Amino acid sequence: MSDSQPNDRQRLIGGLLGVIVGDAIGVPWEFQPANTAPRPTPAAGFESFQQPPGTWSDDGSMTLALLESLLEVGWDLDDQGRRFLAWFDDAQYTATGVCFDSGIATTAALDRIRAGTPAAEAGSDGEQSQSNGGLMRILPVALMGRDLSDADLVARAEAATAVTHAHPRVMVASAIYVLVARALLRGEAPRPAIEGVLDRLGDIYAHTPDKLALAASCLVHKSGLGHAYVADSLLSALTALEQGSSFRDVVELAISYGHDTDTTAAIAGGLAGIQYGAAAVPEEWMVAMHAAPGWFIVDTLAHQLGDRG
Repeated sequence: MSDSQPNDRQRLIGGLLGVIVGDAIGVPWEFQPANTAPRPTPAAGFESFQQPPGTWSDDGSMTLALLESLLEVGWDLDDQGRRFLAWFDDAQYTATGVCFDSGIATTAALDRIRAGTPAAEAGSDGEQSQSNGGLMRILPVALMGRDLSDADLVARAEAATAVTHAHPRVMVASAIYVLVARALLRGEAPRPAIEGVLDRLGDIYAHTPDKLALAASCLVHKSGLGHAYVADSLLSALTALEQGSSFRDVVELAISYGHDTDTTAAIAGGLAGIQYGAAAVPEEWMVAMHAAPGWFIVDTLAHQLGDRG
């Protein structure tokens, strides 16, 4: 592999591919204990959810829906909500024409949007809404927000997350993630990108100390790596990014934590795709992805995104 750094286009496309590929490689191992998947991880496992190899789940589909909204419409939460419904109700943005693995909080929020609730008010802020379903799809906000101020980027990440998950902890986790992602897009190495995030949030949350405390708590080990609790998912992805030495390594580390493997690998894969670039995705994994009937939407959006680089 070349030691040269990926250019802007390669980082942007790499981020998108990282989410989709990480999700699909993680799907066969979901709900399994830690260290179940072999390394190197094959593109096909034992087909969790009875889906063929190369199939991404809700993580990838909702990421694609959000990205398409940002590319085609700009900033419009109601449009984001409509595209999420198109995924849930009509299986748009899916790999095989099947919508599967939707979380409880996401399903409830989409029910409210379908019934006429504005997207900005659809997400629950209850204690049961602290899962990773808002974080898993948020990378397009960073990919499309490279020129925003830190404060504006965080505000958009929080708002887009709250369409389905409005608990402050989940919104703050998304804020951390997009700031790290944008630092990587600008060429920072993983460790300084992660270590600098609380300083950046200190300025943004200067008048909301509760949010700053939540941000600090999101970077502390909780119930364990690989779980669906949002702080665990975020910390798992950041740990894999810091400890891995290649795109493959980061994704395999994320999957090795077990449990919510597809989401952990999607979140980590997005960051690794930015760090190492699109060309770093293993060819044998891409072969499986290209076989998915829905790959055309990934390819189309990747080209549109790359043109912004």
